[in-house]
This record gives sequence, structure tokens and C-alpha cells, in this order.
Amino acid sequence: MPTRTTPLRDKVRTDAGYTMIELLTVLVLIGVTGSLVAPRISLHQHAVNAAAHSTGSTLLRAQRRAVQQQHDVVVAFDLSSNRLRIHDDRDGDRELGAGEAVSYEQLDEAAPFGRGGAPGLNSNSGEVTFSLLQDEMPAVVFSRNGSASEEGAVYLTSQRAAQGAGYESDTRVALIRRSTGRTEWYRYEGSGWKQNF
Repeated sequence: MPTRTTPLRDKVRTDAGYTMIELLTVLVLIGVTGSLVAPRISLHQHAVNAAAHSTGSTLLRAQRRAVQQQHDVVVAFDLSSNRLRIHDDRDGDRELGAGEAVSYEQLDEAAPFGRGGAPGLNSNSGEVTFSLLQDEMPAVVFSRNGSASEEGAVYLTSQRAAQGAGYESDTRVALIRRSTGRTEWYRYEGSGWKQNF
């Protein structure tokens, strides 16, 4: 019986790997996709969002700690060092005392406290609007029932917004409600403040 030859097009591919054309096609597609997406990514806004998440988590942990441990927890905003100080105020005197735990949450230097040219939300117009001071830093106290000492706001922005106009949309604000201690987040969009970010 004569051997039958199969045409090349019917031959099953047995060699492993990719051809140069396939590799170049994939690289071109990645390049085109990257060029379309890259201009939309804002590292400045990403840094502010990360700082907002960190601040929000810290405030929530402080509130929960106050309820679980049944003593006041003070969160002070250290504007010069761009960090939050969390103080277990076991004796309720709102002062740092011996044996009272203190911890810090450092924020990224790319996202300082500030409004960055954005207008104040409601009547809250400073970088941090709490009137209570602890060691000359504005502070909020979470009590054992979870409420906050007062209603206030904490503004975070980007370095570029802090240095000049035109980047107000980089600004975020945490509004802390007094009765519930709940934190609500807003971001600035050219026409005004929008909840969540």
C-alpha cells in the first residue's frame, strides 16, 4: 500500500512556542492599550485616596476600640508631621498619662492635610476643624458609646494641589458626625462636593 502524504495545512503543529509575528502582535496590543490608559491614571489622586483610606481606617479602629475597651480614645491630627496620634485615654482627662497606650499612623507625604484650593464643605473651612486641642494638635475624642466629642472635618489633598491652583479635584474630606462618630467621605469635583470617592 502506498504511503499517503498529508498536505502542510492539515499537519498538526507539534513544536512548542510562539512565532515572532505572534509576539510582536501581543507587544503592539499592550502598547496601544497602555497609551490609552496611562493618561487617565493620576498618581496624585491615588496617593490622596490611599491616605483617605488609611485615615478612615484609623478613625474607625479608634471608635471601635473606645466601645470595646469602654474608655475614651483620642485621635489627634499632627499637621506638621502628617500623621495621626491615637491615644487610649483610660482616665478620661484628655491628656497623655503614664501607662496610657499611644500609637501613630503615618500618612504618605504625597497627601498632606489641607484643602488644596477647594472650598470648605458646609461651614468646615480649616485643614482640620476640631476645636479640641491635645498638645496643640486638633483632636477628636471617641467615647465609650461610639460618639465623637464634636462634629468636624479632616481635609486631605495632594502636594500639587497644596502648591497651586487647578488641582482642587485632588481634595478629599472626612466629615465625622458627633452623635454616631460615623465618618462620611467626600471628594471635590469642579462643581462641588460629592459623597464617597
